[in-house]
Amino acid sequence: MKNAFYYSGIKPQPIAVEVLFELDSFKFIIHKDDQDQIIEWPISQIKPDLNHLDNKLILSFGDTKPYDYLEFQSGETLTYIQNKYPYHKWIQSDNWITKHAFGLIIGAVFIAIFAIIGLYFMLAPKLSDSLTKAIPVKWEVDLGDKMFKQFMTDGKENSLKSMQLDTFFKLMKIESDYPIRMHFSEDTVLNAFAMPGGHIVVYKGLLDKISNYESLAGLLAHEFTHVEKKHSLKSILRSVSSYLILAAIFGDLTGLAGIILENANSIQNLSYSRQFEHEADQNAVTILLDRKISLTGMLDLFKVFLSIGTRGLAVPEFLSTHPVTEERIKYIESQISKHESETIEHQELKQVFLRLKL
Repeated sequence: MKNAFYYSGIKPQPIAVEVLFELDSFKFIIHKDDQDQIIEWPISQIKPDLNHLDNKLILSFGDTKPYDYLEFQSGETLTYIQNKYPYHKWIQSDNWITKHAFGLIIGAVFIAIFAIIGLYFMLAPKLSDSLTKAIPVKWEVDLGDKMFKQFMTDGKENSLKSMQLDTFFKLMKIESDYPIRMHFSEDTVLNAFAMPGGHIVVYKGLLDKISNYESLAGLLAHEFTHVEKKHSLKSILRSVSSYLILAAIFGDLTGLAGIILENANSIQNLSYSRQFEHEADQNAVTILLDRKISLTGMLDLFKVFLSIGTRGLAVPEFLSTHPVTEERIKYIESQISKHESETIEHQELKQVFLRLKL
């Protein structure tokens, strides 16, 4: 015999009862309408506890709602009736899952979301870099030409100074499979950037801050490397990598050029990774040293931008898209200490630079 509370009706009140466990039924007595009433629940008709707790067992009985209930407060009751009636199901076997179903669903959703995000960040760079390697130079040059036509529509290009920049670059005698073309913009922003396929744009605002031809040589060598190493194209493809993943899934890359052209106007604000910037610095240093051009110009350029930023002025576009770090400065300084004695004066470059500054 076990003590329990009995509930019956729509708004039941607990009635304390003593339950007698017969061979094939539960029996207990309730006092109703001034007389005792014997209640008997056949074992086969007792419904299991749907949300069992260790210290409480709630069993229901009846064919329609509201069911009658017996609430046992002792955790030992379950063990007792399981031993006495081992053939009957007293609690739901999937009780834990039922109680935690909502939490399990939410957890599964979050896991799926994080898995998709992780897959995106793993696949996007690899997919864009692999695609970049497969793109032929001719396709990239054609894309760059279309981007340039779409971008340079403000009429600010100075054709004479563009030709002078071209002359300056050709005097550096840098070979490439790309047709490198220089452009000078009269815009006063402090910036320069490279387009896929060989277009390099230098702004008046940036040239005004350059005080020697060595700085310009370092700048052009740096931007040239972004073209030569396909950094510009890789960065653009990474920026539209969500499209690339969908295109790869559905096997359609025909709209790639259109997607890139839609983003052409943002290329001057394209930020390069530290890896790309370091590679561009290394290759620019190699180019300058091969031509015995002093590296102090690159160092001067970096220091100019850093000094502007520390004076509380707006961060220069060149600094935000080509972040100058102490690591990059130390690298240039280390190369200067090793090779500065090997440099010579380049009068032709100097003369073209002076004409550009007029």
